[in-house]
Amino acid sequence: ATQTEKNLFREIIKISGIGPKLALAILSGIGVDDFWAAVRAAETGRLVKLPGIGKKTAERIVIELRDKAGAGGPGDLGMLNASGVTIPASPIAEARAALESLGYKLPEAQKLTDAVHKEGMSTDQIIREALKRAIR
Repeated sequence: ATQTEKNLFREIIKISGIGPKLALAILSGIGVDDFWAAVRAAETGRLVKLPGIGKKTAERIVIELRDKAGAGGPGDLGMLNASGVTIPASPIAEARAALESLGYKLPEAQKLTDAVHKEGMSTDQIIREALKRAIR
């Protein structure tokens, strides 16, 4: 597991009713960026599709982690490592956050970034290409 996944695991097990086994099931069913995007957008339906997650548990996850997943939070710009230093998220996650701050809805920002993202692109390049695609 990556450090970001470990940090997300620790956040998930802090929620009452979720233990290590369920937290691992969540992490095996969804990526870190996708998890934070679902929490940020309060997409409980997306979380319910994960193994072992019911409607009430999904709602509890969203409520308890929403403030940590907001703009500038771990879901957008990285996670804190064990020593408290912020680890930047992937360029695609940063580009999505930038597009959201420009007024694009999360699903549209995801669609645009996924369409233009190529391995090795910087955040700036992804944003530039996504905006070009949005104009077309």
